Amino acid sequence: MIQDPVFGTIVGDDGIWEAREPVEFLGRLILLLIDADEKAGPTEHQRQRFREFLEKRDTLKPGLEAAIFQYYQDENEMYRTFLAQDEIGEYLPTLTTPEQIWDLTAPVAIHIPRQSPEDQEDMDCDLAIEWSTSWDVEHGLKTCYRNWEIVAVVMP
Repeated sequence: MIQDPVFGTIVGDDGIWEAREPVEFLGRLILLLIDADEKAGPTEHQRQRFREFLEKRDTLKPGLEAAIFQYYQDENEMYRTFLAQDEIGEYLPTLTTPEQIWDLTAPVAIHIPRQSPEDQEDMDCDLAIEWSTSWDVEHGLKTCYRNWEIVAVVMP
């Protein structure tokens, strides 16, 4: 356990640090996870990414809504193959507008992967938001940002 100047009290286990205080996002309190060295803890670059998140979090919803809705539309048929016919309407209803995606998803964690300025070009993601979903209760979903652009919506 360490006291970080930006993340507050964080507890590390196997290179994943979890903040003791949840983060408010989209009206929910969610986990904050930082992938960092077990002994050194988070880097200044990770702290900066989190500060940026705090500044931007109120503006992220429209982009997330569009990206998750598009993923849902694109992958809907594949997920339907895993459900019984009578479960489809409950877990994979037909959505007609992007804002309906919020009825099927909820953020569960902000994840800041290992990163340093020299790794920027090789990183797939410099901040991810993990989601619970009605259609994949076991895995959920992950939206990945790179330089504040959503670069991927994937099953974790």
